[in-house]
Amino acid sequence: MVASCAAPVAARARPVTPSQNQADAIIYNARIYTASDAGWQSAIAIKGGKILKVGSDAEVKNLTGAQTKVQDGEGRLILPGLHDCHVHLAEGGAELLQCRLNSATNQGEVLELLKKWAAVKHPGDDKYKWILAAGLPLPAVAAAPLTCQILDSVSSTRPLLVYAEDGHSAWLNSKAMQMAGITAASTAPCGGIVELDLNGQPTGCLREGALALVQKVLPVLSLKERSNALANAIALANSFGITSAQDAHANEEVLTAYYDLAKRKKLNLKVVAALHTGVMTPKAYDRLEKQAKKYSQYPRLQAHSAKIFADGVVESHTAALLTPYLDQPEKRGDLNYSPEELKAIVKELDRRGFQIHIHAIGDRAVQTALDAFEAKNTTNDLRHQIAHLQLVHPDDYGRFKALNITANCQAAWAFQDKYIKDLTAPLLGDERMSRVYPFGSLKNAGARLAAGSDWTVSTLNPLDAMQVAVTRQSYELAIKDAKNFEKLKFEKLKQEAPLNAEQKIALQDIVGAYTTGGAYVNHSEGQTGSLEAGKTADLVMLDKNIFELPVTEIAGAKVVWTMVDGDVVYEGINFN
Repeated sequence: MVASCAAPVAARARPVTPSQNQADAIIYNARIYTASDAGWQSAIAIKGGKILKVGSDAEVKNLTGAQTKVQDGEGRLILPGLHDCHVHLAEGGAELLQCRLNSATNQGEVLELLKKWAAVKHPGDDKYKWILAAGLPLPAVAAAPLTCQILDSVSSTRPLLVYAEDGHSAWLNSKAMQMAGITAASTAPCGGIVELDLNGQPTGCLREGALALVQKVLPVLSLKERSNALANAIALANSFGITSAQDAHANEEVLTAYYDLAKRKKLNLKVVAALHTGVMTPKAYDRLEKQAKKYSQYPRLQAHSAKIFADGVVESHTAALLTPYLDQPEKRGDLNYSPEELKAIVKELDRRGFQIHIHAIGDRAVQTALDAFEAKNTTNDLRHQIAHLQLVHPDDYGRFKALNITANCQAAWAFQDKYIKDLTAPLLGDERMSRVYPFGSLKNAGARLAAGSDWTVSTLNPLDAMQVAVTRQSYELAIKDAKNFEKLKFEKLKQEAPLNAEQKIALQDIVGAYTTGGAYVNHSEGQTGSLEAGKTADLVMLDKNIFELPVTEIAGAKVVWTMVDGDVVYEGINFN
């Protein structure tokens, strides 16, 4: 129930209505974006974890009772709770316990960070032995790639594993290669690649499905450690106004962490877990059904979604393209499943009642996924979706609406960073680069949009992604400190040109992707996504009205508090 709406809370007003209609909490004098036909309102009443009424100050204050906590919203913006429909909270929480390499800009800096980490004793070192690192930016090692021999300079006695920032590549030292049994003869599932040097020996780099070769020997954190790490990641999500999420790759370790928090009533957001698929056999489908049943026993945790990786990523030539890579004309990138295999998997998952969540980066992967959805020939209302959509052929824009497939967009990627300029553009060429991340074209073609972060690949803050969606420029120079306004204003003049400016979408559309679009794809539109009487009290208050800010300052807004089912799960700044 409502503990508080903010601190401090105003004095209680006299009861003026029968007790059954008296609110537990009322917020008035706010700017409430309902995301419904009711439009903008100024007050909201909450009772029993649900919205009792949204309306004018006068209408809502009629629901004041002796026990009602009444708060002046001071004109601040209230939005429906935000849905991150493609995120890795459990895995990301665990990554925060590892050496972080996100700041590295070259190989030397990578090695320096690794050596500093290895020289200090960390919790679990005695138990787990491994040196684990995550968040390696691919541009940092594009000119000077890592090898097992180079990583041996960090440690030759402890196994060492470095994950790329995008999660699609990893690098091992010789000890880790030995423990995983990786040799020149090793084969990998689902289109995985064990990279070989000119002598035909493994370099230590694994791509895509090949990561499974080392994951089978990696240490597994205890349930307590996994749950604590996940709780920390959820707290971070709550601080950004996230009240619902779809975890986009849920294996058994991920599921048990969510389940543990749910069982202990410590799960502070609503989660749909997209179950790990991989090589699909009759036993694999049965496993998914057992997981779905076992891990869907609590209201805030549902596990009826399944994740499929159709391809990889452009930067490592593993995204599946319709035409060859510009720098390697003999390559188009491999699909992880043949078109017929994917059709069979989609049909069987759909038959068994699973929502299907497909990773597709390249235009051939997107087209193959759409073909598979079209071939299933059923009318089940399972809210299937395709995520990422870096490259989509124009002929396929309209198919999303025609097939009722949600376009799950990671908007924070759609600007000219080092990935785009240094790693993507040289591989795709001008024509294809002119249509990367075609969110505007998809919207104009009638596609329903949902939104996700893919954290820890990119920022978890939806406001960052919203700013990129409407500007197609970096969010990182947003004004976050008024004292530095002039400096930041000057730096903004050096911004790169927008990436495909015609693909900008309106702020209302990207907010809709995080609210009503997310609720739809998570099958919760009857409870979340908009602020209406009878729905759950999942909402977020911001210190600034992003609809009134210059678009280059959206990411500078901050969350005041976040509420899930009427409970305040994050309280950032006080207001009176």
